Amino acid sequence: DDHHWCVHWYITQEVIVNNSLCQRHCSTMVSYRNLPTQLLEHIVVFLHDDTRTLRDLSLSCRVFDVIAKPHLFSVFDFRNLVVADIKPFLYFIRQLNIVWSTDMLKEGESVVLNRSLIPNLSGEVMPRLETLVVVGIGGSGSTLLSCQEPRFSSFSALRFLDLQDLHCHSFRDVQALICA
Repeated sequence: DDHHWCVHWYITQEVIVNNSLCQRHCSTMVSYRNLPTQLLEHIVVFLHDDTRTLRDLSLSCRVFDVIAKPHLFSVFDFRNLVVADIKPFLYFIRQLNIVWSTDMLKEGESVVLNRSLIPNLSGEVMPRLETLVVVGIGGSGSTLLSCQEPRFSSFSALRFLDLQDLHCHSFRDVQALICA
């Protein structure tokens, strides 16, 4: 066969060589280890919405693990806060979604929020939190959230509050949530 094939995986630095001609060609390829970390970070930014690739990248080596994790855990659903081994990754959260869905109707809003959200709601646990998205929360849930003003004030990076389909007992609940 006149065709010579070489497969090179930049991420794992594995080279499959079928002949010596290909081996000479592959030996001139640039290793990611020779690239500055800032350049690698800039490249990974383009993968921010590709969770599968970020996960694979994170598992490939320590360098990419450090670069990929902030992107993997930047947007987070509050129901995942109860996962036992999640604590080390809460540091990376930039957007926290508190979205009420129909599968959560078995329990009351206050019960679910108290169990999964409130214990982790602090600026020390999530120091990078910039955006809080609240969708579909009813009266008891919005009252509970509006009472968390001391917790919300500890988020120094929090800049955006997105409220959608929020049902409140009073306007003061909304006002307290916005002012927090």
